[in-house]
Amino acid sequence: MSPDAIRGFYPGVTYQLGNLFAALNLPIQEALAENYGYSFALTWTVVPVVVAIVVLALIGKEAKGIQFGTADTDTQPARSG
Repeated sequence: MSPDAIRGFYPGVTYQLGNLFAALNLPIQEALAENYGYSFALTWTVVPVVVAIVVLALIGKEAKGIQFGTADTDTQPARSG
């Protein structure tokens, strides 16, 4: 679904954002576990992620049969003439 010109950008950004969220997860879990217990902390850090994944999977559309590098996926303006 991304244009050919920046197709390699998305996996890298997604990977780095995943690292950011994972780094923030441990301090949140520790703080919740101190006050409410481990099972509560695990539930309140895992359930929102599962819900987000389900929502994104339901609203996202699958791009089937896409040929990379074709006019349909190109970001360059159409040439006239």
